[in-house]
Amino acid sequence: MVQSAFDQILDSRVGYGSYQRVAYFFIGLIALADEAEIITLSIILPSLKKEWNLSETHQGYLGSVLFFGILVGSVLIGFLSDKIGRKKALLISSGLEFAFGVGSSFVKNFSTFMILRFILGVMIGCTIPIAPTFITEISPTAYRGKGQVYIQAFFVLGMGYAMMLAKIFMTDINTAEWSSIVFYGAMPSLLVFIGTLIFLDESPRFLIARGQYNEGVTTLNRMGYKNQGENFQEITPEEREDLRDWKLLVFEREVSVSWAVLFNSKNRKTTLCLLSNWIGLSFNFFGMVFILPLIFSALQPDDQEGSHEGINQLFFTLFGEIPAIILSYFIIDSKRFGRKNSTNLSNLLAAIMFILAFIFRNFGLLFWLILARVFTKLS
Repeated sequence: MVQSAFDQILDSRVGYGSYQRVAYFFIGLIALADEAEIITLSIILPSLKKEWNLSETHQGYLGSVLFFGILVGSVLIGFLSDKIGRKKALLISSGLEFAFGVGSSFVKNFSTFMILRFILGVMIGCTIPIAPTFITEISPTAYRGKGQVYIQAFFVLGMGYAMMLAKIFMTDINTAEWSSIVFYGAMPSLLVFIGTLIFLDESPRFLIARGQYNEGVTTLNRMGYKNQGENFQEITPEEREDLRDWKLLVFEREVSVSWAVLFNSKNRKTTLCLLSNWIGLSFNFFGMVFILPLIFSALQPDDQEGSHEGINQLFFTLFGEIPAIILSYFIIDSKRFGRKNSTNLSNLLAAIMFILAFIFRNFGLLFWLILARVFTKLS
């Protein structure tokens, strides 16, 4: 594949350095904030069930509405970020995520809480796709895979932050100061907003694709100086022309397409494979996030009220993600494993662990769930 002019400049001229490391940190905070919000809802569900006397149906609604909001936001953000830019879209969505997250901590009834969590889910759905997009558009090609793994590490930090709140504000798995957990769970999104406002530039790829050549080249030059210092030589007039030609070639061709093109004879197999993989992965991963607190709540004996055992069990499953992230960092760009083989193998092993967790649910359930989380995260 012939490398684009933009990628050539990123690879050979701008390079990787302090600019990307700082940007990766604040982009990673997106993952931390989103995961903290998702986890806080799951860990307070048993407490809300007890305080508001929720039926099983209402619990299902409360969990589902957040993920439905994420679905809506994920669809909307593609159009929004292509219209106003990655940075502005992230500022709006992270600011609203903070506002509705904090607002829901003051709610005292089920219906209002569910509405606010739906809107919060929309904002989370908006921020989740921006992180990998930002990473890809500011990274040299050799660092893009590892950049995605870096984001996953922040998802684990977000879980850790939520579990820290649980240890502070939960008496046991069924009893919690849930409003405090929700309030402090929204704080990372404020850090995302501030960090984006102060430290992140608009994506140079987006700027050039929109025809804002001067702004895009200025950002590339700024990246180069931060990475290489005085050794960096600014983008030349010839390279500017290459970027202009690249933009005209890639983004000026007016081709009318629809969603149906994903299912034509050429793309159908790939689309269905990716679709089924993402549905299964999301079902496994977020299903574990949502249902594990309810499982540990049901397993807690009545005579252990006030015990942190259920919280500790939930916390232990978190450790399954740490080796998965470390392993994926080393194999994602490996020729032997790569994306496809590592995904297929980890999906198979995750399925085996879930089956074993069901078979041996009365013996070593936590062990099998930790292993299931390792391979689910790896995939």
